[in-house]
Amino acid sequence: MIKEIPKDEMSTVVREWYYTASEGQAEKFLSFFAQDPRTVYFGTDPEEQWYGYDQIKSFFTDLFRTYGKWAIMSKNLVVHQIGDIALFSDEVEISATHGASSIAQDARMSGALMKQNGQWKIIQAHFSFGTPSSELLPG
Repeated sequence: MIKEIPKDEMSTVVREWYYTASEGQAEKFLSFFAQDPRTVYFGTDPEEQWYGYDQIKSFFTDLFRTYGKWAIMSKNLVVHQIGDIALFSDEVEISATHGASSIAQDARMSGALMKQNGQWKIIQAHFSFGTPSSELLPG
């Protein structure tokens, strides 16, 4: 169920970040991340763990070069701001095409932003596909 879209500043920041992916705007997409060695991004694959802005930039530069763009549709964005820190979680649908292949998959996005020099920057993000417990646990 898609809820009403919040219009507060933090929700707008997260949605603008999603939008840059759908437009294939690699530099703008990366500008949302804190250029900090403590910035962390976890992707959907177990091997997708990047620590520090430089690793994140390298990964996404290659990803944009390979896939161009992909759409992230927000379905249930929740943002909690506590001073100069904000936490977000969202149920999203990601869709992308590459050659003759395409994907449209429900997923989850969560993260933390911090205010740096008057701008909100992502310091941590985690993108995942939910796996039913019945597929993970025996019996």
